[in-house]
Parts: sequence; C-alpha cells; structure tokens
Amino acid sequence: MKSKKGGAEGFIVGTIITLVAFFLIGGLLMRFASQTSDKEAELLCQNSIAIRARNAVTIGGDAAELQAKLIPPLCRTIDKKVSGDRQQILRQIADKMATCWWMFGEGRYEEILDNFGVGGVANVLGVEGMTNSCFNCYTILIDEDAIDGGPIQADEINDFLLKEKYYKVNTSYLNYIEGYGGPGRIVFTAPVIFPNQAYMISMMPKNEEKSSFWAGIQLATITLSPVAVPQIIVLGIIEGVKWGIEEDLQPSQAGLPVTGKAIPIIGIVALAGAQAYFSSAGYMNLMTEAYKERDVSSIYFGFLEVGQEQCGSGDIAGQ
Repeated sequence: MKSKKGGAEGFIVGTIITLVAFFLIGGLLMRFASQTSDKEAELLCQNSIAIRARNAVTIGGDAAELQAKLIPPLCRTIDKKVSGDRQQILRQIADKMATCWWMFGEGRYEEILDNFGVGGVANVLGVEGMTNSCFNCYTILIDEDAIDGGPIQADEINDFLLKEKYYKVNTSYLNYIEGYGGPGRIVFTAPVIFPNQAYMISMMPKNEEKSSFWAGIQLATITLSPVAVPQIIVLGIIEGVKWGIEEDLQPSQAGLPVTGKAIPIIGIVALAGAQAYFSSAGYMNLMTEAYKERDVSSIYFGFLEVGQEQCGSGDIAGQ
C-alpha cells in the first residue's frame, strides 16, 4: 500500500513536469500565434488565461502563503484600425473592449497577471515576472481625417455602452462587463475620441480589496450627477474643462479644427482645453493613480502613450 506522503510527492513532481512542459510548448504556441489571425490569437489568449487560473499552485500557509501561477499568459497586443461613422466607430471600440474582457476571464480572476509567486521560478523558466500587472489588449487607431459631427465625447460613449447590446451575450456592453462573469468597471481615461488619434484598450485585473482613489472618484461621480452609473467612469473631462477656462485656450492652440460650430457638452473652448490638458503633468499624475490600484477588475480605454507607459504590451509569454 502506497503512503500518503509518497502519493503527494508524486503528484507534486507530476504537476511540475506538466507545468514545465506546458511552458515550453507555450513558447512555441506564442511564436505560432504571432503569425496567426487576430481571432486565433484572441482564442489562444483566452484559453491560456483560463488554464493559468485553474492551475495556480498554493505554497506555504498562513501569512507566508503564496499562489504561484506558473502557466504563462499567451497573449499579444493586437493592432486595429477603426473607421466609419460615429456609430460604427463606437461599435468597433465597444466590441474590442468586450473581447478583451472575455479573453481575461470576464472578471472571474483577480491578479491573473501578477508574478509567478515564487522567488526564482520566473527566472528559472525564462519568463519575466509581473506584479499586479495589466495588459494592453488592443491598439486602436481612428483611421479617419474627420468624424462627422465632431469628436465623440463622454456622454455619447456612455449612452452607447448603456443601451447598445453586445451580440454575443444579448445584453448591453455595460451589463456584460459589470457583472456577466464577475464584477467589472469601464474607465475612460481618454474621455474624447478624436480622428487620427491612437488609443489603447487595456485589461486591469483587480489588485486591491479597497482603494481610496476609486472610492473618491465614484463618490465624486455620484455627487456631480445623480443619474451617473458608477461602473462607467470618465477621467480627465472636468480637469480639462477647468484647464481650458483657466488658460483661456482656443481650439487652434490645441490642434483642433475651427469649424465655427459649438461642440456639444463641454463646448469648443473647453474641448481645446481638455486636449491640452491630456499632455500636461497633472493629467499624467492622475493616470498614474488611476492605473496603480484597482478594487474591481476593469477595462480601460485611454490614449496610446498612457497605455504603453502604464501596462504591458506585445507578447507576454516571455519572448
């Protein structure tokens, strides 16, 4: 009769061999994925994240307990050009936000992109560890010289996500991300969609139980607008309006076309101020805080430069 100790040791050895084998195969799969279609890359990412979550290994106990996620996330950032009218642009962006949410487990997994949990394991296996990380699913280039009706602003984006259905689950984009699998949030760190502008869609796994930053942001959102939905948060718009008023900026100073028409919601001068604000130190400080900790897994839509600075891009399987 086999001892329990011997059986446990055999299980551990078998598990390690399986994980190392998957790791080696994963490198080959990632190289293959870099040459495959976007759909195949999305599916490979989703499958690897699910396997990574299911095969996390808990080591130690009590305060010293660690959870090692040895399966590599086989994901790569996908470049997309978006064009069409206002509704087509919004639909394409919303679809990619939903796909990013699906690839990373629909909010079911916390800290799914953190490091591999054990001192030298990441180095031994040749993969760079990531601590409470986030990942850029897509780069989005608005491939239009002009958007009919002017730049797409926060209230229109919110309205689309609230009312339009995501065809794969027959519920709104907001409902899908905020609660289809686990609790979620949508954050727009770029609150205006401009033509010929590059953006990033990022997956931000939960990494804190409580966050004073997000508690304050949601309180401000509710205070400013009683009908606001806390799951969709737009950062930068109020600060940009203040910036435009204080600096008395004109559209031409922010590189915006002068059309002679008033742009809805924040007005053309305020929009110019917002555009200028997005390159200021104050905005970047706000982004550092917004990306640092998340009390809920979230999908972020932000400017390309911000996403590149704050999150991981490219292939994250150790290539």
